[in-house]
Amino acid sequence: MEAESDLAGVERGLRRLVPAAVPPGLGERTLERAAEAARGAMLRPWMRLAAAACSVLIVVVLALDPVLGRHEDARMAAILDGRPTGSSHAEDAAVLAEAVGGIGEAEEALRTARLETMIAASSRRELGRRAIAARDRLKGWLEHETTEDPE
Repeated sequence: MEAESDLAGVERGLRRLVPAAVPPGLGERTLERAAEAARGAMLRPWMRLAAAACSVLIVVVLALDPVLGRHEDARMAAILDGRPTGSSHAEDAAVLAEAVGGIGEAEEALRTARLETMIAASSRRELGRRAIAARDRLKGWLEHETTEDPE
């Protein structure tokens, strides 16, 4: 009840006030400032081009991801099953180099890929030898263990 009477008093007080006149040209100035703000918010032409290129790139990556995922799944399944894979890293490098630079670049990339493959294989074999040697040295270092070598 008391709040209603307070509201009624506020409304009576507001009715007694005379509204101020709208200054001339206020509407035009407001619209000009709004148009200026809209022009400032728009992207520049080079930014639009960059945004379009990035969006195309994102769409291409999103489209290729499932295809590459299936290819990688098939390769991993073949590797885990012991089957030979369809392509080697050297062939992949050659195809990529040919697509990017031409035939001469592909031959150089193929040689480089073969060399990298041989280095990686050699490194893996050496790492395996070191691991086996370290395991052999550790055998028998606890009191309750015996070495595997019958000496």
